[in-house]
Amino acid sequence: MEAPFSLSVSYPEVKPIPKERPRVFGYLNFREYLTDMTTYLRSIGRYSERSFARRSGFRSSSSVRMVSKGQRNLSISGAQKVAKGFGLDGLETRYFIALVQYGQATQPTEQARFHRRLISLKRFQSAHENSNLETSYFSCWQAVAILEALGVPEWGARSMSQMADSLKTTEAEIQNALNLLEKLNLITKESGLWKQVYSSIHTLPETNSVHLRAFHKEMILKGLDTIDSLPTNDRKLYGLTIRLDAKTWHDLSSMIFDKLREWNATYAESPHPDKVYHFSVLSFPLVSLKD
Repeated sequence: MEAPFSLSVSYPEVKPIPKERPRVFGYLNFREYLTDMTTYLRSIGRYSERSFARRSGFRSSSSVRMVSKGQRNLSISGAQKVAKGFGLDGLETRYFIALVQYGQATQPTEQARFHRRLISLKRFQSAHENSNLETSYFSCWQAVAILEALGVPEWGARSMSQMADSLKTTEAEIQNALNLLEKLNLITKESGLWKQVYSSIHTLPETNSVHLRAFHKEMILKGLDTIDSLPTNDRKLYGLTIRLDAKTWHDLSSMIFDKLREWNATYAESPHPDKVYHFSVLSFPLVSLKD
């Protein structure tokens, strides 16, 4: 007697379409995030490969699809473009870049380093999700400088007076900056040493808070002072006067902003820093060519 014939058929699992916009902080796989994000945006009629490529700056409309399927890797520049296309803010962009670096790391030490960065960013996002961090942080330029300087561990061992000398400011202003950074959970003190909890704050190009404008003014004034106080090999000054239409000016401004973010992602962990540098870029209309 013949045994009864049976046939087992398996079908690939189909992920449901996300009902809400996927949050990058909930992912540890950047390709999965890309798939979920594009699926969601397509479901609400806000995504096509061609329009996304044009909006984000990719030459090929299939770039994101190939990356999400594992057929291509993503550079830091490419990650910046994806973040721009998805409309990610500064912190989301930093997390996404770290997510890409983590996913493409080939050495265990690299994977561990980027995983620690992801955890730090995620904790920071959770702690400040409902706070106006930017308003407080940029109200004190000394806090911005100190947070960056603390990327060098031994700098955190300096006394208040030594920090004041380095920043050419007062001890009272240093104390105020340290108190602010500690209150915002950006730094902590361990065994007498100040240490970073989170390394930097990003803003969107259109951010226009009163405190941020004041911060930029302060940095520009400090830059003006260096024209006479520092030798040319210690500071750089560039200028360009050019005729442009409004669209080209906006495009160039976006390119400069993207380049600054790329530099930060690439060089923020320079192995042997000896100074904290500031880059200011200011462009404005000088002459109206039409009535």
